[in-house]
Amino acid sequence: MKRLYVSRVINNATYAVFTSLTLLLTACGGGTGGSSSTTSSSATTPASPSTPVVSIVSQFRSTSATNGPQTVVTLDASVSTTSVGKIVSYAVIWGDGLTSTSATPTITHAYAKDGAYPIVLTVTTDGGVSANTSVTVNVANPVFRQYDGSMVINIPTTNQIVSFTSEVIVPAKPDAVGVLAVWPGLQSQGVTTINGSVGNGVLQPVLAWGGVGCAPTTPEQVNYGTWWIEGYYFSNADGCHGGNVMSVAVGDKLKLTMAVTNGVWTQTILNATTGAMVNFAMDMKGQPQNVAEFYVEEHGKSTGLKAPVNFSNITITLANPQTGNWCTPFELGKTDTMAIPVISADSKSCLISSVTLMTGASTFNPAP
Repeated sequence: MKRLYVSRVINNATYAVFTSLTLLLTACGGGTGGSSSTTSSSATTPASPSTPVVSIVSQFRSTSATNGPQTVVTLDASVSTTSVGKIVSYAVIWGDGLTSTSATPTITHAYAKDGAYPIVLTVTTDGGVSANTSVTVNVANPVFRQYDGSMVINIPTTNQIVSFTSEVIVPAKPDAVGVLAVWPGLQSQGVTTINGSVGNGVLQPVLAWGGVGCAPTTPEQVNYGTWWIEGYYFSNADGCHGGNVMSVAVGDKLKLTMAVTNGVWTQTILNATTGAMVNFAMDMKGQPQNVAEFYVEEHGKSTGLKAPVNFSNITITLANPQTGNWCTPFELGKTDTMAIPVISADSKSCLISSVTLMTGASTFNPAP
């Protein structure tokens, strides 16, 4: 039986949005200003018994997520303040020709195209005093596939991943046809191999239906009675290296861990429901891994999943701190979803609460 699981080679691209921005501007009787960094300015109007001096701060934080072929920005201006009265209006110029005005501080906007967009927030009090804050952001939407069942994050080649963990609930049994594979994986992209090549393949604990391969103790087979899982490494150039397989049942909770020590990557698959566990270690000869990915693969006559598969409690940890919003998808299936990533205070780890993948393509054919 021909080896069915394949490695995914990904072109580098930039996916940049902004998050957790705080910009300040203080004004009296109105104001203007802004830059791409924290900014503050003030104006003074002589006080009189009938005209109190008012201080108003236009300030916002933002988060972003992907939604189909768009970047969706949620702007939270509830941190804006005023010393007199209350803020009653939040007006945003999004920079793409569209505007929003709201009486509430949380506003959402979707960017349909890549580009540099100057965003301007203006807050106004019930006394007619206003102030604004502006920043220019670069938006580069991820490359969306024409089919579902994929999510890919590219790490800059100056850094590398040192651990990748996730959890998944074994989904319902598919139809007894074809082969279906569900997996998280790690791959090397755009880096120079150290101490010889192991091929640009993928480290992947694979949950398989209708196919078991690579394991030293279990020959390749087709079995439509149960899901199987094993840890292995596969590349088009070097073939398949794998560990023992483990049968799992629908509804079992699996904890999947990949971590590197002295160049050796160890995949640990724990069935938290039964306590059973299998491992597989692979010496990558110092080759850095800088692509994290999730896939649902369909092969042959597979009719796909009965329902979406959800990966949860995902943590990606890097060797070194990484500046910027590095934990955003380069690729996402057209109706797949990913929770907003949270980067740790030391900028080395990223937590993603969930990635939900729909069924994959009827024929899986990644780029060579």
